[in-house]
Amino acid sequence: MDIEYYKEMYPEWNNQMHPLMVFLIIFLTIGLFTIISYLHIYYTKIEYLFSWDEIPGNDDKRFIEFLKDELKIEWVKIEDISKIDDGKTIIVSNKEKSLSLKLSNEKTKVNLKIDDDRVYEFTVKTENGKLNIYI
Repeated sequence: MDIEYYKEMYPEWNNQMHPLMVFLIIFLTIGLFTIISYLHIYYTKIEYLFSWDEIPGNDDKRFIEFLKDELKIEWVKIEDISKIDDGKTIIVSNKEKSLSLKLSNEKTKVNLKIDDDRVYEFTVKTENGKLNIYI
């Protein structure tokens, strides 16, 4: 069936849309956008990792848990964490392994480089004067 079928069947609709059709189109459009919004939120899950300002410091354990649980980096210890480059780089290293997190100049991204050539990028949000890192 095409539009011509409906034009013949409902000649009064030729020059205007029936109010019910308008309602259905609006209802379906709103429903579709709602579903798309929920799917976008679900598939782009944003999770707080740690505060840049609290490393080293209060968020060390949270940071280490993320490295161990999500990235399977088991060797990290609190005493291996330090900040260099005027606070723009976090270094985690021991005698055999290392990783670094570098804050972008715009303070909107952090790049994590691991000595096994893995690289990750995280989002930075400034909240209440602190740089918070999100996945």
